[in-house]
Amino acid sequence: MSDLLSIARRFLTAPSGEKGDKGDKGQQSAGFSPLSPFSPAPGEREPHLSLVGVERWDQRAAIRMVLEADALVARLDIDDQLPAIQNAAATVTSALATRDMETVRFAVVNFAAEVRDASLAKHTKRRTEPRPKLPTEAPT
Repeated sequence: MSDLLSIARRFLTAPSGEKGDKGDKGQQSAGFSPLSPFSPAPGEREPHLSLVGVERWDQRAAIRMVLEADALVARLDIDDQLPAIQNAAATVTSALATRDMETVRFAVVNFAAEVRDASLAKHTKRRTEPRPKLPTEAPT
C-alpha cells in the first residue's frame, strides 16, 4: 500500500475536532473579523455562491479516484519515494482536506500525470542507455 492511500485513510478517519479537544482550537468562525481592516462592506459579508464548486462532495468517489491513482503507481512499477511523486501525493492529500470534488479531481489527474512522466522517464532511460557489448563483438 503506498503512502498516498495511507495518508488519505488517516485524513478521512480523523476526528472532527470538536471544541474543547486537547491541542485543538475548535472550528474557527466563518467570515471576517469585525475589527479587520480588510472586512468587506456590510452587504458583502456572505460568501458568494459562484465561488463554491459545482460538483457536490462525494467521499466514495474521492476515495475511488485515490485508489485508482494508487493502483497506477503499482501497475507502472514506479518508486513512490521519488520527489515528484511525493509532492503530487501531498497535493492530493491537501485537496482531500478541501472536500471539493473539483480540487480532488484536479490533484489526482496531476498525480497520475507525474506517475506517467516518471514511467516514461524510466523507460526512456532504459532505451537510451548504450547496449552493452557482447564479448564476441568487435569494439567500435
